[in-house]
Amino acid sequence: MDELFRACCELPIKPERLRSLMEEKHYSPKELTQTILHFVDSECFYDSYDFKKGHGREPERGELPIHNLYGLLELFLKFGLDPNEIEDDENITSMLGYVYSGYDAANCARLLMEHGGNPNLVVDDFSVCGWLSVRIDFEISEHGSDDLDDMVHLWFVLLGYGGRATNGQELVEMQNGHSVEELRAHEQFTYRVEQNADCSGKWLMHIIHKETNEEVATF
Repeated sequence: MDELFRACCELPIKPERLRSLMEEKHYSPKELTQTILHFVDSECFYDSYDFKKGHGREPERGELPIHNLYGLLELFLKFGLDPNEIEDDENITSMLGYVYSGYDAANCARLLMEHGGNPNLVVDDFSVCGWLSVRIDFEISEHGSDDLDDMVHLWFVLLGYGGRATNGQELVEMQNGHSVEELRAHEQFTYRVEQNADCSGKWLMHIIHKETNEEVATF
């Protein structure tokens, strides 16, 4: 599997090289899961800040291996990746919460959900969507709502595919006749966080359609 992992990290990505390896080696779903988790774990924390520190500029699209994650997942799924496989208390969908690369995480989650991924898969005692909700709550309560776009749009997608809290409760209250399935098209939505004036740390998130400015849901 080391050979497959190294091929995943190559820049520019070489899809034919990856395809040939998979056809030759016949990796099991478990091996594919281990490889893609290793890739995300090793690459997602090398973000644009680190790149800028080393190169003196922001990275362009395709200059970080993590930018290739969507294409890698497409290929891995074709060769048998199970979106719901858990390895060492990790799952590929849950790991997307640590991918800070624009809307890559949200788009990858949508791809995984379309291939049978479960937004309520329990990983290390929390459902995937439930744990992300806890993280969003913590970040907003402790640090405010800046720089949460990646995480919130990933959460939109999981909600759109039926994501709930770990205890099974619904997380958002839909407004104005909208359905939660609409959030699968996460790009169409934005959000606004309203903090309580009493400085209690309590807050309310308004999910808003970008074009109509209509409120779609509250959290």
